[in-house]
Amino acid sequence: MNKKVFLEHWIDWTIAIIIMVFIVVWGAVQRFSIEQEYSFTGDDIYYSVRLHKKAAPSTVDTSNWKTYRNEKNGFEIKYPANLPEDISNAPTAFARYLNIDIQNKPANFKDLETYVKALAAREQLEGNETSATGINVSVKKTTAGSEPAFEKAIVGFDAPGNTTVDFYVERGNQLFVLSLGYQANVIKSNETDSYTTEAKKNYEITRGILSTFQFIR
Repeated sequence: MNKKVFLEHWIDWTIAIIIMVFIVVWGAVQRFSIEQEYSFTGDDIYYSVRLHKKAAPSTVDTSNWKTYRNEKNGFEIKYPANLPEDISNAPTAFARYLNIDIQNKPANFKDLETYVKALAAREQLEGNETSATGINVSVKKTTAGSEPAFEKAIVGFDAPGNTTVDFYVERGNQLFVLSLGYQANVIKSNETDSYTTEAKKNYEITRGILSTFQFIR
């Protein structure tokens, strides 16, 4: 009787082990296929997150740039005079580098830090569910030009390190959201091809434009 019971349990255990091994192998195969499709490595994660955290203030000379002045919303910002005008319906000459969205504060707004952290938490959760390679969402206190701000950065764990950074600045009942995007792993690359060179140039221009943002006093 005991031998029969033992045999039945042994069969159950064997089946359970086979199922567990299958799940582990299947997961490894799926991860490998994702890594192959996206050329995804641990270094990509490390470098993209590290680059964003160490992003230095722009050193671009903006003294001879044009000034965009928005009297209605009370701010101004500078941009290079020779920017290509390749977007006919762009709201500003620098929109391809830096987007500025002006919003009214929501009814449940408490303070800027709480608001931005709530957005970040939601986007981290959504990214975990929808992104094949994952994302990292971080928030920190910083400045947008000469104005105090909170920065929300979304760093993709994909090969290019696609990164979106939103700077939230408040004034009265309005929120100014300054948004930029770049490929972190392209920016940090030592390659000298035309694509990488252009990406680095655009990144520096974007940071330079951002550094000149200020409210009209």
